[in-house]
Amino acid sequence: MPIQALHEEAKKYGVHLSVEDSHRWVDIIIDHLTKNGLFNQTDNVQSTQAVGEPNTPRSSAAGNTSYIDKAPDISLYDTAAQSSLVEDPSPQTFSLLKEQLQLQKEQMLQQQNMLQQMAQQHSFMQQMFMSLSISRGNLPSQSRASSSPLHDTQNYNSNHFIDSSMAATGQSIKFLSQAITHFGGTENENVTLWLEKIESVAANHQLSPMVKLSTATAKLNKVARKWFDLSTGDVNKSWDAFKEAITRRFKKRILFNVLIQKVENRRWNIASETFQEYAMNKLALMHLLELKDDAIHFLINGINNLALKSAAAIIHADSINHFLDEMHHITAVCTDSLRKNIPAVSKYGKPKGISSSFNKPKVGNEDNSKGSSQKQDSFCVYCRNKGHLREDCFKLRKREQLQKAILSPATPAIAAVAEPAADPLSLVALVNSDNGRKIITEDSSSGGHSVRSCWARFAYYVLYFRNHTSVKL
Repeated sequence: MPIQALHEEAKKYGVHLSVEDSHRWVDIIIDHLTKNGLFNQTDNVQSTQAVGEPNTPRSSAAGNTSYIDKAPDISLYDTAAQSSLVEDPSPQTFSLLKEQLQLQKEQMLQQQNMLQQMAQQHSFMQQMFMSLSISRGNLPSQSRASSSPLHDTQNYNSNHFIDSSMAATGQSIKFLSQAITHFGGTENENVTLWLEKIESVAANHQLSPMVKLSTATAKLNKVARKWFDLSTGDVNKSWDAFKEAITRRFKKRILFNVLIQKVENRRWNIASETFQEYAMNKLALMHLLELKDDAIHFLINGINNLALKSAAAIIHADSINHFLDEMHHITAVCTDSLRKNIPAVSKYGKPKGISSSFNKPKVGNEDNSKGSSQKQDSFCVYCRNKGHLREDCFKLRKREQLQKAILSPATPAIAAVAEPAADPLSLVALVNSDNGRKIITEDSSSGGHSVRSCWARFAYYVLYFRNHTSVKL
């Protein structure tokens, strides 16, 4: 109903509209009619136009109530533009008036909803503009002005609105960037977990999809960044397309047997890390396998110390956090003492600082087992074989004996077997069958070769027959 019609209706029923809000005028008129009922105007012209029943209550401007024979018409629109309306002063009259006024309220609400939708669209466009500008490294121009029905209705300054929306978008991107980590697309990174982290933070703070897209692309590095730079199409336009594309590219098929072997081989090194660090690293490996029920079991198996392992097995924990809290109390007491008792390892794998009690000789089977274990762990630096040391190396002894035989100036008193005398050049020495210790050599005056000139060949044959024959000296 127009404002002018409301003023006329209020004057007709003697209602004083002192409130500035036009929405409350309708409620004031309805309340007045509900309490005092309908009445005719004082002039005879309006009284003749209305049709009613007698004994209808009427309220004057002073608030007095009287009864008349006729009831006035109810004008819902401009009285100059519409015909007179004859109504019966019954409850249907009030319901009709309420329905029409309610219809007017709904129309006003629809207009407000349209304005709000236009405002949201404008804000979304501003966020998109800010996101693209930040991702490309360009600062948006603050001199750009825009006009919309929302600005005209609410009397907002266009530049102020742009500045505020861009500032809000920039703060949202900065906040989300601090809440998530970088993603490089390596084998140890889980793209599904990374995307879930972004969506959970954005949902808690009601961030737009463009903010999520801008933040995610800014946090890419290494292989993932190269992939994004080479990608074209819808991956740069919407969050859903980017999420689908990066999941299809970097979601790898997990080999269960390989990953479970990595989990089992991950042990707790007391000397270099705390139990909490060990647990977090091992839980990161188990997260890919989704072994939530067996997580505590795998953590206990990774403990090398028998006492700590027994203490951990006794704990009745309902969750991982409960188990880690209990293990924190246990390890805080005994970890320092365990680290002190661990011997330091030297460069060559020999422990340092072992007490003298470990060096005391033992008798019986323990001594034999210790000697056999040391023999198995020994390593020869000459022949590069295990099981003996350099001093006991057979190859080294053989080489030393060969060198001594070659460099010795005197002829060794060793029997040797000469080759057949058919070839005088190859004759070196002859063993007499009557006396095994007598060596007969060929003299140089008899036309043969000197023993000294054939010394190298002689030494070779001596060593050869020494190793392959048993000649009694």
